[in-house]
Amino acid sequence: MEERKSAVGNVGVNYQYILNYRLVSKPNETSVLPPSTKAMHWCMMATRINRIFSEEDLNEFLFRLPIALHSLNLLDNWITYDHLMNYKTSDTILTFSTRDIISHFGIEVSDSVNNFISRDTFLSEFESHLTKIMLIGLFSGVEVLPFKTDLLSETIIIEKPSIAHLIDEKMIKDAEFFAVDVLSMAPKDLYDNQDRFKDKLLEIERRKAIIANRPKFNLKAIPADIRDQCMEMMFDTEWVADSRLNAPDDYEDLANKYIYLAWLFANDLMISDGVMADPVEGVDLDPMNYEFEDGGFNLLQTYDDNNFEAVKPLLKGLLF
Repeated sequence: MEERKSAVGNVGVNYQYILNYRLVSKPNETSVLPPSTKAMHWCMMATRINRIFSEEDLNEFLFRLPIALHSLNLLDNWITYDHLMNYKTSDTILTFSTRDIISHFGIEVSDSVNNFISRDTFLSEFESHLTKIMLIGLFSGVEVLPFKTDLLSETIIIEKPSIAHLIDEKMIKDAEFFAVDVLSMAPKDLYDNQDRFKDKLLEIERRKAIIANRPKFNLKAIPADIRDQCMEMMFDTEWVADSRLNAPDDYEDLANKYIYLAWLFANDLMISDGVMADPVEGVDLDPMNYEFEDGGFNLLQTYDDNNFEAVKPLLKGLLF
């Protein structure tokens, strides 16, 4: 198993590609991100945009923003007041405008090989994604969508605005109009100086090539006797025999899930820091498939609990 050196997809804010960017200097403190950058980071996390290096990236961000912030009447604020939203940081209410967006061209908030996830995925997963983003804002000191604190229980109450029923043709057209109109007001030289992205884009292409050549898992390509041996090592032998006989579909689903994870570990497709484990970049794995009964997950704990170490020799080198 590889040692985890860095968590790909979790770089925070990388501002090195933003032209003329300045941190905020405070007396007797190290320089910090200005509030507008924290708000921009939140908005990019909410819209699932990883970096804005091109007009296409900016257009997609602008399309998604009024959908993500529909409950704040973003479009009305923009048309009427020439700003998009209010947000709170350090108990101060500030406003976020289209000028703040344009001034962050070149920002990167997640070191993914893709500049953004697909639009269909964004729209279909938005509601389930929103609570997580609100919590990220809470812990990073930015409040965009409001939440409440229950002082008696000392708990945070996230009031997630439901928009699923609102994502209709009108909302899509409004979002498209917003994106086109804001882009039309962007400075003519906004997309100049593309050379600053050159090394990063070459690095991304190299990473994509590595991902494309990674082996793909195929349960049915693993001999049946090896699959059964793996399951018997990972679970109770009698239960495995009974499930294989009386619930073959459920058995197949469980085998696919756990043998897949064991296969990843066996073939160095997981990285670990000794506390947690994650798949290497480009490997499709939903850790929530391995959630504990009392909630949460830890794939390294799953490795230990399900005896993956003993299974490893059976799966190592089975590459498809």
